[in-house]
Amino acid sequence: MEKRPQLVPTMALFCLLLSACSDNDSTPLTQHLTPATPATINICSDIATQFNFKDTVITSSEMVSAGKVEYSSTESYSAPDHCVVKGYMNERIGLGSSGEADTKYAIGFEMRLPKDWNGRFYYQANGGLDGSVSKAVGRLIFAGGADSAALNSGFAVISSDAGHPSPAPQFGFDPQARLDYGYNAVAELTPMAKSLIKIAYGKLPDRSYFAGCSNGGRHTMMAASRYAEMYDGFIVGNPGLHLPNAAVSQLYGAQQYSTLVTYNPDGSDILATLQTAITQEEFGVVSQQILKQCDALDGLADGMVNNTYTCQKEFDLDRDVPTCSEGRNGTCLSAEQKQVLSNIMAGPHNSQTGESLYMQTFHMM
Repeated sequence: MEKRPQLVPTMALFCLLLSACSDNDSTPLTQHLTPATPATINICSDIATQFNFKDTVITSSEMVSAGKVEYSSTESYSAPDHCVVKGYMNERIGLGSSGEADTKYAIGFEMRLPKDWNGRFYYQANGGLDGSVSKAVGRLIFAGGADSAALNSGFAVISSDAGHPSPAPQFGFDPQARLDYGYNAVAELTPMAKSLIKIAYGKLPDRSYFAGCSNGGRHTMMAASRYAEMYDGFIVGNPGLHLPNAAVSQLYGAQQYSTLVTYNPDGSDILATLQTAITQEEFGVVSQQILKQCDALDGLADGMVNNTYTCQKEFDLDRDVPTCSEGRNGTCLSAEQKQVLSNIMAGPHNSQTGESLYMQTFHMM
């Protein structure tokens, strides 16, 4: 049986909103979608000769054999035989950090099109400040790891730099680059990607999905609110919202972690860095205790916490996570580490009024 992502279709959400305003109890809450139709790729290396889309340049296209795609130095994903298409849209000269129109901008993209396509399209929204084109492997669609990423499951996948080069922060000087990063790159890339898919397979995608985490989660929330008609479902992870306050929250988190950093008496070697103030192993201890307390709260013990509101009441960091009595050993947290985590999760507050500025989230699960 074919695996399918557990998504809320856009139309189902629309119907749910309608039902809240209707006296008709028969209003449907879900829409049953017909299965997507698979297809086999019919062009790759010569795709640029047949593809014509406004202000779009295909710089390369080639078939690659099944195997591992190295996403980063520490992360790789399984992939079938597929076509890699790279290009850019809307090239222009805009404002740089000098305040002068001296910086080249474009919406760079990569698409990976499986030889045997499942009829679905997946927009991989990337994190941070974007600025580079991550490999379009289709992260986040399933919980099954590298072998279950969207590309390996038969999806056609796109990834982009959101309309600006690295180093990323400087794009903020250019008004159009800010718009592209905020939302416009999605509006430009989506119809282009679907048109390219039609050239490659002879048909448009039957289903389209959008997913991302952190800033990618923000992209996804934005796409759901602005371009819901372009997609059938959205997967949102840890979205960064209200970016100015999110930046304050990030600095607050760095301040908190810095209280756990120690130095030699002469001020030379750092004995602990911000990255190891709480190690991945120690975060894992917290994660396992959260699962222990909260996994089954939604009625199913499946390794995921879905009843998050009840979990906030059931899980207690001080009570449920062991406190180290004889130094850190990867199986406990110190009292100081627990205080830092509690402060970060409470979020920064206005020092004058006590008003909460931003609720912090981070990846522990």
